[in-house]
Amino acid sequence: MNVAVRPDERGVEALPAGPGAAVRDRIARMRAALAGAALLFGAGTAFLVSADLLGPVNPALALCATVLVLAALVAPAWRLPGSGVVWGARLAPVLPLVLTPLAGDAGQAARLFGTVAALAVLAHLPDAARRPRFAAAAGMVAFGSLIYLAGKVSVPAWHALDAAAGWISAGAGWLADRPVHLGPVAAGLWPLLLGLWLGLRAVRARPRAALLHVAAIAAATLLCAACQMPLERGLAWLAQAALNPPPQHLGDTDQPERLAPGALIGLVNLALLAVVAVSAAVTGLSAPSRSPPARAARIGRAAAGAGLLAAGVALLLVTPAPDFRPGRTVAFYDADLDLSRPVPGRYGLIQAGMYGGLWDLLGLAGYRRERVTEAQIRSGEVLEGIDALVVIMPRTAFAPAAHEAVWRFVERGGGLLVLGDHTDIWGVMQPINRLLAPVGVRIAYDSAYPLRRHWQYALDIRPHAVTRGVGDQVEIQIGTGASLDLSGGGAVPFLVGRYAFGDQGNLTNTGYGAGLGDYHYQVGERLGDVPVAAAARHGLGRVVVFGDTSSFQVLGVPMAADFVERVLRWLAQPSGGGEEAAWRPILGLGLALAGLAALWAAGPAMPLPVAAGAALAGWLGALLWPVPASAPLGPASGLAVVDLTASPRFPAQLFEAGSYGGLYTAVFRAGYLPVASRRNQDRLVPQAGLIAFVAPTAILDDARLGAVEALLKRGGTVLVADGRSDPQAANRVLSLCGLALRGPALGPARGAWGDRSVEMVDAWPVVALPGRTMRTDLSWNGHALVAETRVGEGRCIALGDARFLADDKFEGESQFNATNVAFVDALLRDELR
Repeated sequence: MNVAVRPDERGVEALPAGPGAAVRDRIARMRAALAGAALLFGAGTAFLVSADLLGPVNPALALCATVLVLAALVAPAWRLPGSGVVWGARLAPVLPLVLTPLAGDAGQAARLFGTVAALAVLAHLPDAARRPRFAAAAGMVAFGSLIYLAGKVSVPAWHALDAAAGWISAGAGWLADRPVHLGPVAAGLWPLLLGLWLGLRAVRARPRAALLHVAAIAAATLLCAACQMPLERGLAWLAQAALNPPPQHLGDTDQPERLAPGALIGLVNLALLAVVAVSAAVTGLSAPSRSPPARAARIGRAAAGAGLLAAGVALLLVTPAPDFRPGRTVAFYDADLDLSRPVPGRYGLIQAGMYGGLWDLLGLAGYRRERVTEAQIRSGEVLEGIDALVVIMPRTAFAPAAHEAVWRFVERGGGLLVLGDHTDIWGVMQPINRLLAPVGVRIAYDSAYPLRRHWQYALDIRPHAVTRGVGDQVEIQIGTGASLDLSGGGAVPFLVGRYAFGDQGNLTNTGYGAGLGDYHYQVGERLGDVPVAAAARHGLGRVVVFGDTSSFQVLGVPMAADFVERVLRWLAQPSGGGEEAAWRPILGLGLALAGLAALWAAGPAMPLPVAAGAALAGWLGALLWPVPASAPLGPASGLAVVDLTASPRFPAQLFEAGSYGGLYTAVFRAGYLPVASRRNQDRLVPQAGLIAFVAPTAILDDARLGAVEALLKRGGTVLVADGRSDPQAANRVLSLCGLALRGPALGPARGAWGDRSVEMVDAWPVVALPGRTMRTDLSWNGHALVAETRVGEGRCIALGDARFLADDKFEGESQFNATNVAFVDALLRDELR
């Protein structure tokens, strides 16, 4: 007998009556519940991965993981008959893969948009049994994405999320009977919010089930936070056991103690997401009632509303940096102000100097620079002629009159930059905290450390005018500094150590210990979402606070020059600058409200994913807003470019084996400001007086080679250091000079320089091309190791050793080869003749 089979209201096919029908029906419902739980878990995982909420992971790996999870979710679509919607669902996982490379620095926004869009398409599959579950998953991820976006760009939303994490920490601390201090990502707030949405959407139809679901995930969240200590210790033990002895310089695995806190965050979030999925399945929230399909007319209104909402959000969120205007005046508070820079005879990166590079950068960028005393500030007259005031590591607090003068200056439209550092070094914490009281910012008595070896992938660079155009942490150069306490509510962070902790200081660790703690995460210290730099408005003026000075120091400025200049540009712009055009937020709000109204009127089957997709598209558009040009730097005699676009093997992090921090100090000592170029070399080379290539692998095209030749002809210097089996890229540059690197390799060599020996690590001969002559600056056994030629008014230097300038062989943090360093100093200053 044929029996009609149709799905019931929860998407479970009703089975015909007969022997064992009840058992079969129960099995079918269990399978449907498990399928719903698996779908919710997969969708939630896609959200957490695409939003970088599962640990400090390389963005490329995050993209691959997102695509794989989405591919697993769309597997049912391949069993359905082909149609437009079905093929859209089948191809949905490709969306993040296509959008992310096109988005450039806005890759995270592209991944999130692709994830929400893919799930929204899946929610419209012509599959009555599965469509409600996909709708629940798509709505959950859309809700999480909207909250995530709000926390990224809204000051109140960020403080609300941080306060919610504080409540979780307080509850967990009460359960564990010990202090717990977690940021939103470490507290498991994001899975909690996903689960909360599933409960809220069902509270009218099934209030009891919704209440049980919310109570279960809230209890699980508190329990995970309260059990943090044994979980972290267990993970640390596993890491130590698995990596004993630790491998050398294999990612972060040679420091097993760093792995546990990061792994704890990822595992806790996945565990809580599993609780959310299982609870929703058990309570029946994973398969809500089916929504009727939207009519064509309503779909049209929804599309129009989504377009208006996307445009409105883009206008609301766009944060363009102001255009560069030369001639702004920046004053430095002249109390314990150290403007030193590298000088001949003082070697070792630890003695490179402090803020002389910042002073030089502003000068080359066309800023007027002044030094002002507290007495001058107190009088108020000097502040009337400046645009921004820089206060670096003040050891004494401002007198009341000077304090009031500073804030009157800010209220009238001036900019204030305050730089602090870790663990109250030199007693700067109290003076800084007193100064910043009007904007509710305090530096903590701790050290903000990443959960990885470096801040790469651990730093959350949030949308702000000063971060426009910044690609990653390498272009910021945050080091070890204090975290910021923003509980006063007057400021919002633009740099957050999402995967970092605040290592509590140690008052007994004096002297060279600088009050630092034990360098390891201890339960009770802040874990996750640690603010390290923040901005605030006060009256008509602007305030920027860093808990670390590294970006502004001699060794930070070469990599962070664009970022540092944008910070000062934003502070020094006149009140009501171009980026604050009044029409933009008004028009943006109007378009966003009109879009929401259109979506409400349309009432499509999937309003929340459509709204979330539109908002994320607007965010993506805001991030893709054109970045104003970097400040021109000149005159050419003062600027040197270290070209990393042709030398991708050049390590970006300092104080690592194989890094080239000593090259920066050598260039400083030669009288230049070094700027490391990763993507702006076409702008910088015409402004430079020196350009350096170290082990280049990218062959310069004709246009870039022509720019290098023009630099030589106007009297500049080109330095090429290489020595490998395939020096094709180096020889392309050296062809301008009539030089080349030729084999065979000579290996370690000692070249005589007067009565001293210059030590080469892996030497290669330098030769002159036919018809050209060269001057040999260093030789060994008849082979030229360093040679140069004249091109026009300029010098072209070939150094036949790619590793000669590496920190471990040349000039490191405290060790250095004095003869090699002195030789390069003389070489760059043309004093070898």
